[in-house]
Amino acid sequence: FFSTHLANMHSRSTSTLRSASRAQRLISVNTQGTIRMAPAQPLVLEVPLDQEKVPGLELFVASDGMLDKSKPANGGLRLWTYDTKEAAVEEAARLASGMSLKHQMYNTGFSGGKLVCRMPKERMEELANDKKTILDQTGAALNTLEGFVYTGCDVNMSIPDMEYLRRQTPYVLASLDARGKQWEMDANIATASGVVGGVCGALDAYGGVEGKKVLVHGTGQVGAFVAQKLASLGALVYTYDINSARADIPGIVANQSALPEREFLIQQADILVPCSCSNIVDEELAHELRCDVLAGASNLPFRTVEARKIVESRGIVFVPECITSAGAIILDSVEMYDNEAYLDAEPGDIYAFVGERVRVKSTEFAQRQLEHYRDSLELAQEIATSDEQPRVGTLFALWKDQSSAPVTRFVGAAGPSRAVAGQTRQITTSSKHN
Repeated sequence: FFSTHLANMHSRSTSTLRSASRAQRLISVNTQGTIRMAPAQPLVLEVPLDQEKVPGLELFVASDGMLDKSKPANGGLRLWTYDTKEAAVEEAARLASGMSLKHQMYNTGFSGGKLVCRMPKERMEELANDKKTILDQTGAALNTLEGFVYTGCDVNMSIPDMEYLRRQTPYVLASLDARGKQWEMDANIATASGVVGGVCGALDAYGGVEGKKVLVHGTGQVGAFVAQKLASLGALVYTYDINSARADIPGIVANQSALPEREFLIQQADILVPCSCSNIVDEELAHELRCDVLAGASNLPFRTVEARKIVESRGIVFVPECITSAGAIILDSVEMYDNEAYLDAEPGDIYAFVGERVRVKSTEFAQRQLEHYRDSLELAQEIATSDEQPRVGTLFALWKDQSSAPVTRFVGAAGPSRAVAGQTRQITTSSKHN
């Protein structure tokens, strides 16, 4: 198993990992520090936890494809409740596969990964407020993997959590080396900037964002920024969140959190922007949606493949999250592969770079889809950036030197209890709709 090979390759490490995937696979290690696996399905590893310290918790590390230090797996750490262990393992595998598509779309220099911690529902509030033991265990697992896997923020994780995790392991990409700058880098704003670029790119094919009815489902750290920014660009934004107060965003038309959730989702709109949890669109809802476009931040927005196919069969343009929700991994790519430019950069410049890269991809996707409708994931594969092209993180410095876009100000949520004002360049493309 995986732990045996790691122990052989790194004799000073004692692996605490064991395979949690049911799939049988062959694993071998070569002298170049590459772990090769077959068949090509996501590998999910379970990290045995001390149940006296963290009763009921289970931690899984998922990697899609080949583990290679020259192209390490990268995906956020998610703390969530799952009804069964199998459900957690399945979601970890699906999320890692989805991360692979994101990394391929922009050639970030990473492969797909994900860390999922399953917690009992009855302990969710307690554990969400005290994560040090979980993070200690995660750090030990990443140290055992010694650079094959990197992580960062995901659901129920924050920048302070990543700062604590970074003290346990170096294999964290969360803009921590930029702490203390006048403006702090924030992976959530990077993600949100990408979503804004993705929405604008998709709506370019429909005449631009101004005046379009936009439904933002979920107004946490990403969704709140998305809603406010789109409203400032002239969109007619309606919001929904299970915490109604969070959905009161400056500039929106209405906070509709008082509506039944399904009623909010199925109203007529130009675009539905999910920025909440995974699996919100089931097969029944897929038959009822009345938006023209679906594009957002949520990973795995469809509960099943069939739900996605139903949406597509009805002519709704679904822009996959591998295009629209890639802002944080583009940020990671700059941090990893041009760290000097990254540390010298103002956050607003990187957010603008992210938004522009995503907007260009989203515009191309939507225009092709309207010209010749096809399976969304097949089309996404067609427009993915070739491995022969430069890694996206290495392009930032040149983009910054050549960019002449005007500077505008925005305010976005930087964490659960604080807001950060930053500067960003106006997102622009060759489209006439800006």
